[in-house]
Amino acid sequence: MTKIIPWFEAPELTQSFIGARLTAHVLVGLALFTSGCSGAQVSLENQFPTPLLESIPITAGVVLNEQLLSYQHNEEIQGSGKFNIDIGSAQRNMFSRLGEGLFREYSELGQLTGDKNVDAILLPEIKQIQIAIPRQTRSEYFEVWMLYRFHFYDNDANLLGSWDLPAYGKANQNDYRGDEPGLKAAALSACRDAMAFFSLNFQSESVAARWAAGEKGTPEVARETSKEPTSEKAIEPAKNPDTPQKQKAIHQEQPTATEARTE
Repeated sequence: MTKIIPWFEAPELTQSFIGARLTAHVLVGLALFTSGCSGAQVSLENQFPTPLLESIPITAGVVLNEQLLSYQHNEEIQGSGKFNIDIGSAQRNMFSRLGEGLFREYSELGQLTGDKNVDAILLPEIKQIQIAIPRQTRSEYFEVWMLYRFHFYDNDANLLGSWDLPAYGKANQNDYRGDEPGLKAAALSACRDAMAFFSLNFQSESVAARWAAGEKGTPEVARETSKEPTSEKAIEPAKNPDTPQKQKAIHQEQPTATEARTE
């Protein structure tokens, strides 16, 4: 004879069902939380515009070494995950366009060494990068600050001096879906800002003007220059959510470079 179990005699089935539903909701919540804290992996391979300027009548050798071409910024932001920006992948195209637009002739060099086929040698270096995402700053923007240092050498690889150049880029989160495309856009904006700032201010910078005029460096000048205090503190690591905004204000005191001067 079949035993019929009234609905009020099956509390365990009801509790099991509720438990299963709760477990499902918890798992979904954890998945969403994890996805929101996964950070971003950003590669900046991209085409850059060529500056539209009257070219400087020299043959310039630009050193694009492995340190520059493989440069990556890695940072873990609390509550948001690990962020990696492969900024070195953009440098060859970036400096190729700069060289083509700024100098009469341009040659890429793999390392710093004397070269009689060029008039002077330029060695760019990335000193520091800082990033900020909207969740940090309680703003709508992804922001990227960069600090380049340009070393100017004669064609015998003797140093004349160096020039520190800050750059800034931002991207509105409302224009992008997720951290990765937003941060990529901000980093590309910073690279373009560096290109424009470098191009527009090149001949007004004392060491760059002397370099372009063919001034020769000496080992003594190189040693003295290496003793000069660096400006790595131009970008200080963010210690609280408001710091990136303060950094932005500091960098905007510099002349603003615009993309209107490039094609």
